[in-house]
Amino acid sequence: VVGRITVDSESSSGPLKLNEASLVLESSRMMGSGTRIPLRFDQETKIRRGKGGMGGQGLFLGAIVALKGKNGGGGSFLASEILSVRARLPPSTVNIR
Repeated sequence: VVGRITVDSESSSGPLKLNEASLVLESSRMMGSGTRIPLRFDQETKIRRGKGGMGGQGLFLGAIVALKGKNGGGGSFLASEILSVRARLPPSTVNIR
């Protein structure tokens, strides 16, 4: 699944902070109608195609992520792998005069 990291505003009190209890995955509108589902990580979550020597993956509010995992029953998405997302934009072809 590809989506965006956000927080559950109902489970977080005060300033919005990322923690395991408040993590939510928001799917794209095209592929998942923008559905939000609680996000959990398997104890042995793997990081694929990351930079060599990196021991972890930084997640932040609004981050676009690609995850492999299971959504058995619809209560939450259990991620077993974090895939590296490398968005490459084409070079700009705008001519400024």
